[in-house]
Amino acid sequence: MIHARLLLLMTGAAVLAACETAPEPDAAAAIERAKPVVQVSVDTEAPDPGALGSYSIPSGRCGMVLWARAGTETVPIFQALDDGNGLMEIDGRRTGLSRQSVRGQARAKMPQIQEFSAHSADGSLITVEAETVWGTSFPGGSYVERGTLTLTGADGWQRVMPVAGIAGCKA
Repeated sequence: MIHARLLLLMTGAAVLAACETAPEPDAAAAIERAKPVVQVSVDTEAPDPGALGSYSIPSGRCGMVLWARAGTETVPIFQALDDGNGLMEIDGRRTGLSRQSVRGQARAKMPQIQEFSAHSADGSLITVEAETVWGTSFPGGSYVERGTLTLTGADGWQRVMPVAGIAGCKA
């Protein structure tokens, strides 16, 4: 009998000690809230391209459309015209691009490598480089077999995306 009482007393003491050291739910939540929160600033992220939506190559002009893969879908994200203007959706805003330099072989009046500049919503400079590898040609144009689209923010952060597409001239 004394043995059973001693066992019961020791069990009770252990339970009380455990309850005494466990933080209350409110205290645990307060500790969690007090931890420092690190947020990634939009000012230090690479520019984020989006779906281009509507686009067109005007009659009598040449241009290029590049697309990226989103799951099983192909999504147009870039357009350039032979007059040196381009178009993208960058950081949720439809953005006009101005061509700054060209290199490489041209097909359908579209150079293989083109560099563009634009200004973001806050006025900072964004550069966009489209580098393409030509695929099969067809009357009036050529497929872009593969390539990369590199967006660089004013702070140097870059986003590089694999692309494919088409270049052609519209009668």
